[in-house]
Amino acid sequence: IGVFNLVAFTYGDKNVDLSVRSSQVSTRDVSFEGFVIQEEDIYAFILKNDYEDDSKCEKRLEEYCKELKEMDPELEKVHTKIKEICGNNDKEKCKEIKEKIIKVIEQFNLGIFLNIKYPLFYEHCDKYLPKCFFFSGINSFNVTFDCNYLRYFCYSQEYKKLKGEIILRAIGNNISNYTDFRKKAKDVCPVLVQQNNNLIIDCLKIERLFLYFNYYASHFCSSLNNSLNDYELQEKCHEKLGKCYFIKNGCKKCDELEELCRKKNITYSPPKEDFSPIELEETLFKKIDLENFYKDARNKGLVFGELKETLDDMLIYLSVTYEGLKEAECRGVLKDNCDFFESLSLEFKKLCQDEKKEKCKDILEVTNRCKKLKKNLYITGFSTEFGDNKESKIIIWENLPTSLNEKECLELTSECYLMRVACNNFIIAACRNAILGCYKRRQDLLFIKLIESQLHKEKYELKSNDEKLKICQKIVMEKCVTLRNTNIRNFLKCLRPKEICDKVEEILLIQSRDLGQALDKVRDSPKEKDCVELKKDCDGIVGNLDSNNEKCATLKKNCEFLRVAEELKSVFLKEKSNALASLENCLKALKEKCDRLSKGEEHPLRISCVFKEETCKRIVSEVSSHCVAFKNNIEKHDIVNRSENGNKTLAEEICMLWVPYCDQLMENCADELKEGNGTVKRVCSQLKVNCKSIIDRLHLEDSLIHKLEGSLSTEEECEKALGKYCAQSKNTTSHIFDSLCKDESDPTKDSTTELCKKLVEEVRNKCPALKNGLEKSEKDLEKKKSRFEKVKQEAEESIKEAKSVLSKVKGEGQDASVSEAEAKAFDATAKALKLYLELKENCKGLQPDCSFTKKCPDSKAVCERIEKLCKGVEPLEVKYHYGEKVTEQCTQVRTTDTWVTSTSLHTTTMTTTPTVTSTLTLTTIRKCKPTRCTTDSSKETQEEEEEDVKPNEAVNIRASAMLKMMLLGAMMMGIL
Repeated sequence: IGVFNLVAFTYGDKNVDLSVRSSQVSTRDVSFEGFVIQEEDIYAFILKNDYEDDSKCEKRLEEYCKELKEMDPELEKVHTKIKEICGNNDKEKCKEIKEKIIKVIEQFNLGIFLNIKYPLFYEHCDKYLPKCFFFSGINSFNVTFDCNYLRYFCYSQEYKKLKGEIILRAIGNNISNYTDFRKKAKDVCPVLVQQNNNLIIDCLKIERLFLYFNYYASHFCSSLNNSLNDYELQEKCHEKLGKCYFIKNGCKKCDELEELCRKKNITYSPPKEDFSPIELEETLFKKIDLENFYKDARNKGLVFGELKETLDDMLIYLSVTYEGLKEAECRGVLKDNCDFFESLSLEFKKLCQDEKKEKCKDILEVTNRCKKLKKNLYITGFSTEFGDNKESKIIIWENLPTSLNEKECLELTSECYLMRVACNNFIIAACRNAILGCYKRRQDLLFIKLIESQLHKEKYELKSNDEKLKICQKIVMEKCVTLRNTNIRNFLKCLRPKEICDKVEEILLIQSRDLGQALDKVRDSPKEKDCVELKKDCDGIVGNLDSNNEKCATLKKNCEFLRVAEELKSVFLKEKSNALASLENCLKALKEKCDRLSKGEEHPLRISCVFKEETCKRIVSEVSSHCVAFKNNIEKHDIVNRSENGNKTLAEEICMLWVPYCDQLMENCADELKEGNGTVKRVCSQLKVNCKSIIDRLHLEDSLIHKLEGSLSTEEECEKALGKYCAQSKNTTSHIFDSLCKDESDPTKDSTTELCKKLVEEVRNKCPALKNGLEKSEKDLEKKKSRFEKVKQEAEESIKEAKSVLSKVKGEGQDASVSEAEAKAFDATAKALKLYLELKENCKGLQPDCSFTKKCPDSKAVCERIEKLCKGVEPLEVKYHYGEKVTEQCTQVRTTDTWVTSTSLHTTTMTTTPTVTSTLTLTTIRKCKPTRCTTDSSKETQEEEEEDVKPNEAVNIRASAMLKMMLLGAMMMGIL
């Protein structure tokens, strides 16, 4: 089975758990429900070759049990069978177990485990591979050979199954016959081959692929006939439901499985096409959820990656026969399949159009490449022979090297799969060693990842070697208590904790190299997924090893830049301006935002203010791409025409989805979306005209939802409240909601029933998103409050240090001046006031959403937390300045009252005879004059009234404006 980039390193979790049953274990240790093992299996795994000598057997068991008791004196954390072994003082036990082990070895000698019959590949692996897990440490030729072959064979079958699942996902579940299958395969194969050249053979052999397609589906459906216990359902439901989704038409048992899993509260959500109007349409890989499919495969132990394959590689791959590399095979493949190859690449297209003979002759010369591969296999320890005319020995599982990192394993095993038959210098055994060695490494790595966070917590990397071993063994044993019913590979690691702990240092260093190479690729220009995935590794134990500290710091800095740039793009787009129409516009708009930040103020935008040009280049380029994709999607889906000529429901859905994007983008991409030549309107201009009446009505409905916020639990409750409201509006001069109270098609009819049905449904659909949005807002508020409290404390300390109440007394014969401490107090106070007002505005803005807790009870708890948080926001304490009473006659010189927009600056100056002058500056905040509201006209006819001055009401004031007011006061003091 040919493999390029994917290497089946583990047999993986089969449809039936790997089990070898023992009545003692199954009855005594319920946590091992998925495993039932024979006594001789565990003894063989512990003793290895020491089973042959009774004295060595007894000594080895004594040492083994002593190691465990040092970590767990009462053996409470080990498997029941291990506790029995360590508590058994029977001197005859070694003789008894020796006989049982020899019987199993005789089965290997008879070739029972290699009696593989087509098509029972999976069943054979399920039945016999577990024996190899336990007996692979025994030095017997037949055990070593059979297990080496059986492991390799089963991994190859697992890989073949993987390929089948990929093609199955791509082709879909609506295939009824070979003709349909062939047509679909011809469409998807050129795309799949670009991701994984390995699939090319299957794509060329369509008939064989169709047979395998049916066999795979049939085998899977048959596996569902095996009843699953509760543990197996918990472990297997999601995986099996995913496969059922793609082949459900031909598998009746899938419905029964779905019902069983639903009782366990496990469901499967198929991959969805998350369509975004401003993004290019999803590729095939996204539609079949290939990335998550690969992640699941990695978690089972599969190792793969993307390697650039040359045209020569592809031709070698296609030209290999059981007898080696053949020129005739190459020419035949090209002759028969050029129509397919031409769709793969320009290189293939050119090759098919030109003379093929020379190219097929060139690829036969692989001598140097084969020598290089043999040398590499020898250097890495996978070949016991260096010469070209000698085959390597098979290396037993226990002694396979595991020192290669991910990239090295990928390159070596890919070259092996490509060249093993093409080369004639005896590399097949060595390549098999390499594939299994890399699988073993991956297996160890997966286990270490389970305990990695705990090792990091215990500061493992800073301890001495003796301390490291003790810490690791203790953590492994504790972890194994929770891993007892996972899989057989974890169980084997738990049987010998010291053995895996001896490898931890090496595995962590290899992980560190893997992380370093991954960071080298992406740290300077990471994508969002890189920031999520690699940050986890950077925050873990391997982030502190090797030279990864600096690389991780660079990644985090660039990820923060990426995050802030995305936020800034969102802010500019919501403003519906042309700030992102060009680099110049962006720089100007960003400068304005940055200038409004106080010096030294902590703010999410600060990093963008430092890197203005880099930020603007990035987000302007992204918006330009959004505009192109948006315009293409509008035209491709005929949105403008459908919004005008479609039915009411369709038009409403189109307008709700597409118009908001137009509002955000059209000023930034006027040429593409807004302005046309002469009388021709661009797509957004046309769409907004078509949607105007719909959008106006939707805005009214939204306003009405807030008007009726407490009466939308049921349609009856809504109809009662809306009917009352509509009746009242007839007796007023306000008719804003009249269009909603009447039927659109017949104004004489009442529309409350249909409208309430719609409003109640909208609120019901809003509930899940409402809770998530409020929780996000709560986190933002907590951050802002924490920041405010810090700035507030700094302001109070600065005022105290300056011994000031933000006023200044002019001394006789001295010019008025402001000290550094006083300037610091002014600045800190301005920051605190600004943050306080922002917090209050944010709190006020969340009140409408929290009014829906009756209809959305899941949001009640978060709203209560938000309310408590907002009530806990206290403004900066204001201390009043009282002057000392004097006996001389006082003369009032001047009183001014200056109002600046919504803030009053009240300066009172009093002069006493002969020289004492006291100046008091008070800042008050005026309640804003009410603005007439389009959603509630009940006050439209009321006369305007003078509003009272209320200190500390929530109004958004720029820090710079506040500071100017304070400095004005100080300047007046100086003048007076």
